[in-house]
Amino acid sequence: MGLSPSAGDVVTISVTATTATSATVVITNESTNQTVSQVVTTGNLCMEEADWLVEDFEVDGSLITLADFDEIKFTDVSAGTARGSLDISGATILNIEQNGTVLTAVSSSRSTVDIVYV
Repeated sequence: MGLSPSAGDVVTISVTATTATSATVVITNESTNQTVSQVVTTGNLCMEEADWLVEDFEVDGSLITLADFDEIKFTDVSAGTARGSLDISGATILNIEQNGTVLTAVSSSRSTVDIVYV
């Protein structure tokens, strides 16, 4: 998408489902005033969930060592439907675990999701 954030940058991400099979993604690096936007298409969207996440990834079929990112805080988060906003404070929380070791501590409130590398 053409955006290169640096550690400490403030990034705003908006994903809006426009149809049952497409969404518009807008990413803005508030620290550098860079914005990219793209319409993405996929299989059927469930239109029933929103995710704020940090993921590890694989190289040649094996997970790489998860970077020690200290803390990632999602602020002013929201999810909603045509009927209005949803309360995320009761959201399902999943931590990253590798080889039986839990690597993150996640918490959420009405408008924040906080992910700490432990």
